[in-house]
Amino acid sequence: MHILDQADLKSIQVLINELIISVDIRSKENIAIKFLDYLRKNLVNIEDWKLYNELCILIEEKLNEGRHHATITGNSNT
Repeated sequence: MHILDQADLKSIQVLINELIISVDIRSKENIAIKFLDYLRKNLVNIEDWKLYNELCILIEEKLNEGRHHATITGNSNT
């Protein structure tokens, strides 16, 4: 099992991008559960819950950016 901390910035960025591409997250309420599920499936652990919460917020922001971009360009699937 790989343990992530704040020093693993590159790994965190890759992990978040992979999560956004591979997991269907339909609402912000699902982010924490889907993220935790994704971490478990990939044998990754984040022991710092403050970092975990910050990453959930970052994922939400990235998802909102993507939805905003899709709406502007007309590529929205919703």
